[in-house]
Amino acid sequence: MRNDSRIVVTSKELEPLAKVLADEIFLTTGVRLAAGSGPGAPGDVVLQLDPNLKGEAYTVEMKDSATVKGGSYPSAASGTATLLQLLRATNGVLHVPRMNIADEPAYPYRGALMDLARKYHTPGGIEQVIALCRLYKIRYLHLHLTDDQLFMFPSTKFPQLGRSNREFARFEPPSKPRVAPYTLEDLRALERLARERGVYLVPEIDLPGHSGRLIADARTSSAFP
Repeated sequence: MRNDSRIVVTSKELEPLAKVLADEIFLTTGVRLAAGSGPGAPGDVVLQLDPNLKGEAYTVEMKDSATVKGGSYPSAASGTATLLQLLRATNGVLHVPRMNIADEPAYPYRGALMDLARKYHTPGGIEQVIALCRLYKIRYLHLHLTDDQLFMFPSTKFPQLGRSNREFARFEPPSKPRVAPYTLEDLRALERLARERGVYLVPEIDLPGHSGRLIADARTSSAFP
């Protein structure tokens, strides 16, 4: 790749992915590539949507330029994760081997779970896990938001939910005496960050089990018997 190499997209839908990839390349190599749109030139990284690719199949073609194609945004995101693994930097210049890759996952559901209702994790910590899900091509991140210890989903209808949260840590002392639920702004920001990386967040409010904190706080409201 040249010093003026760019990451270009042929579809506006892929613009967020180009910015994500540019940031990741800079983080891992120290080389900053500009992100833009257009057909691409020799030395560029080109991101494309290809309707002929079905499911999560993607291709990576390393020739005069590096071209990543996917049938959808998530499949193109998987292709860029593969590209990131192949990049090498020498004296501020990026190198990729000449090769063609055609790949797709063996299993459609690849998930990880974060237990946010027994052990508090900051929004920044969740962001780190989302980034790891992208790099390992884990498509779904399940968020366990409610349990007997913490009720972490914000409610505008019943704002008292989560008021009596007490962190439970099985293997270490609690880090906080009380943990407030995440805000709607926190969750919307996490959803946006995940979507840009081809990761789906799966929020869970568990009923009828694991609802001790919900029941305890709901009783403080006249709306409940």
